[in-house]
This record gives sequence, structure tokens and C-alpha cells, in this order.
Amino acid sequence: MGGVPAQTSFLLPPHFISYGCPSLLLERGVHKPPPAEHLAPFYRDPAQRIAALAIPDLLCYLVFPVEALVELAEGHEGCEIEWDEWKEHVVIPSIHVPDLVDIWVSGCRLFCITSPGYGRTVNMEVYDFSKKGRVKYLGERADLDLGGVRHLSSTGFYAKLPCEIPKLIGTGGG
Repeated sequence: MGGVPAQTSFLLPPHFISYGCPSLLLERGVHKPPPAEHLAPFYRDPAQRIAALAIPDLLCYLVFPVEALVELAEGHEGCEIEWDEWKEHVVIPSIHVPDLVDIWVSGCRLFCITSPGYGRTVNMEVYDFSKKGRVKYLGERADLDLGGVRHLSSTGFYAKLPCEIPKLIGTGGG
């Protein structure tokens, strides 16, 4: 606020260079929520917001709380923050990626639309990255290539979605 903007970089493991360009999934419109949604519990609280880094060639998502990166960036303006300094905040959702149709972030949750096999079955599943969700769903399984980043299972909530068309387009939401 009022100062000169400075870029802070969060570095990934060096072997990620060979895995193409990652993309960042953020909650749509979180910077300015609609007036009708001003009472939503996670809009104003950065501790309840997550972001996900999609690594397409690795078929994985790295999910982290926005608050943790903001705290790490404070006092490190204009610096590079090494992977070992921020990987403890990263979690991998246990998504069966070949079945993935769409994925989006809303508050502290990651929503996935999956369609297993070639049938018309389409499911939505939820991953809860809140502090309570991490305690409940964080498993012991760790990715050694990422320095021990652990996997988070879904909440177990699956909703079957009606699908009258062969391909869903633009299913993301908030």
C-alpha cells in the first residue's frame, strides 16, 4: 500500500522445468465478492482461501493456502523463496486425473468433476483444505519427488450429475 510494487517468486523444485508450464487456479471473483455474498465465511478471511498450481505433464495439482504464501512473502519482497521454504504448506489432492473433466477452487475447497470410463456417469467430488479438513483428510502418503508433500483424500461426498451431452463445457463455479 503506497509503496513501490516488488515481485516475490516462489520457486518449484528444479526438475519441474521439464514438465511444461504450470497454471494457477484461483477462486473467481474473490478480489471483489458480489454484495449478495458478503456473509460467505471465507471471502474476507484469507486463511480460508486456497490456490492450486496445475502441473499438466505431471498430472497433479499442488494446493496451498493463500494466507501461508502471503505470510512468507512479507519481509521477502523482491526475493526468491526456495521450494524447501514453502513446500510444507503444499498438499496434493488424490484426484484420479485421467477421469478429470473440470476443476475449480471455491474458498477452502477444491471441486472436481470426473467422468470415469466412457459412460455418461458424471460425478462431482469435494476436497476440503480448511484447517479442520486437513486434520481429517490428510493422509500419510507422501510424494518423495516433491520432498514429502502429502496427499489429501476427498471428503467422500460424491454427487452424481445429470449429463445429457457427451461433454461438459464450463462447469466451473464458485
